[in-house]
Amino acid sequence: MKKATLYIILLGGILFHSCKNEINQFLPGGGGSSKSWFEPIPYGMAYIPRGSYLMGPSDDEVKIFNTSSRRVSIESFWMDDTEITNNEYRQFVYWVRDSIARTLLAQVYPEFMYTETAKGVPLTQPIINWREKINWRNEDHLQAIDDLFMPEHERFAFTREIDSRKLVYDYGWVDYKQAARRANSYNHENRRYEGTVVNQQGETIPIANRSSFLMREAVPVYPDTLCWIRDFTYTYNEPYTLKYFSHVGFDNYP
Repeated sequence: MKKATLYIILLGGILFHSCKNEINQFLPGGGGSSKSWFEPIPYGMAYIPRGSYLMGPSDDEVKIFNTSSRRVSIESFWMDDTEITNNEYRQFVYWVRDSIARTLLAQVYPEFMYTETAKGVPLTQPIINWREKINWRNEDHLQAIDDLFMPEHERFAFTREIDSRKLVYDYGWVDYKQAARRANSYNHENRRYEGTVVNQQGETIPIANRSSFLMREAVPVYPDTLCWIRDFTYTYNEPYTLKYFSHVGFDNYP
């Protein structure tokens, strides 16, 4: 009898623990385990420990500045060991290019996108299939991503090339600062938000739901190579304009 009772208690504990973990994965911030965790060292970055410094004029500059100095504390953070090189940034530009190309290819070749999980559950937002390779010499593939290339009437020497103006990185983030305002809190009695939020266009609009705090931004990623001519008027910098970002000889340059 005691053994049977013990088995029931153990079985109940296992079921409770498994159900608890299953429920936690759907809670905001849930799903984490109680195991110890250590922050990994990001590649090519240095750890700057938390500390403080004196902001404002020093003792020798009191007569010059009217403002008084104060001590400011800063949390720890990670910083790159060196500046981003041409080679490193070019990899990011290629990643944006390939993301757009795969999205266009998926309209003709569905294998370039995952539309369901491994268990067959449909995905709300399709995911790019990075395992499927793009054949840049396949005319069918090139036709499918034709919108990514420069229009024919703008091509120099009639050569097909990527339209750098279309290499745009689209990303989003949650504006927690606006979400944290008391006026923007969720009203549990009315079951809705009653505050307002400033969107990306600078317009103040009523909060419809949680998605109102989701901001999106599109950033062109291809560097302005014409700056070599624009900023250095009296030098011959056309070779830098044409080669600085793309040539392997400048891979390790910032």
